[in-house]
Amino acid sequence: MILLQTPLTHSLSLPPLCSLDQYSEEQLSELVNCCPKEVFDRDDNTGAVKIKQASECIFCRECIYTLEEFRRSPEDPLGVEVIHNPDKFTFTVETTGALTAAEVVRDAIDVLKRKLEKINLLAQKIGVV
Repeated sequence: MILLQTPLTHSLSLPPLCSLDQYSEEQLSELVNCCPKEVFDRDDNTGAVKIKQASECIFCRECIYTLEEFRRSPEDPLGVEVIHNPDKFTFTVETTGALTAAEVVRDAIDVLKRKLEKINLLAQKIGVV
């Protein structure tokens, strides 16, 4: 099994119970080429599909959709799994340049803290906490 976990948000795996041997060379090439972020690659020597850049995965599920089209029956296992890590997430901060991205995030956290403090006070007043 090829499994590459990224430290950030997810892992991609080629599950052990489902060999990619069931797919034709053309289908394997489609799997590699369907990914807009070029997460998959083919080994130059063996032609095997490998995970090149799991951290680039944007969870578009194109690999899953592509392999679903290749299944002979709905019960057939897929050759790829995309697993999300529920404890982590990735987000992008864009600015106009007036503030740095770090300043925007810091200010947003301050606003969230204040709002959560208000919610906590209201919860204490009505006896929920």
